[in-house]
Amino acid sequence: MDFFENLGSKLNKVGSDASQKVKSLSAITNLKLENSKLEKSLDDMLLNLGQRYFNKFSEAPDAEFADIIGNIKSCKARIDGNLAEIRRLNGNVICPACGAEVSSSSQFCPGCGEKMPAPEVSELTCPACGAAVSEDASFCTKCGASIKKPE
Repeated sequence: MDFFENLGSKLNKVGSDASQKVKSLSAITNLKLENSKLEKSLDDMLLNLGQRYFNKFSEAPDAEFADIIGNIKSCKARIDGNLAEIRRLNGNVICPACGAEVSSSSQFCPGCGEKMPAPEVSELTCPACGAAVSEDASFCTKCGASIKKPE
């Protein structure tokens, strides 16, 4: 009988230890999950604070932040330039009235109905076929001839 009592006692202890480990792991997991959410919230608040600071003080920053603000402005200018180039490559322009992206061939903005300014006419033409070519073109898109740019 001692054998079965010992076995029962050992099984009870193992079960109790396993139960305690599961509770502990569950508590650790919950704490890690809460920390993950708190860290995300903290990151969002710091980002918001940084954006507010930049918006409020970017024109006259403290000397301590001048280099960072200069880098931010430089990045924003490059992003704006890239977006403008993407628009140009897609054949789109920005409506001067509402800011919507509009096809450069449109005469009116589909967003606000404003008359769109006439598209700029390229002064460069293909020497082989006479087609208009963009200033940055190396070859004509109509006939494939090489474009020699005036210097």
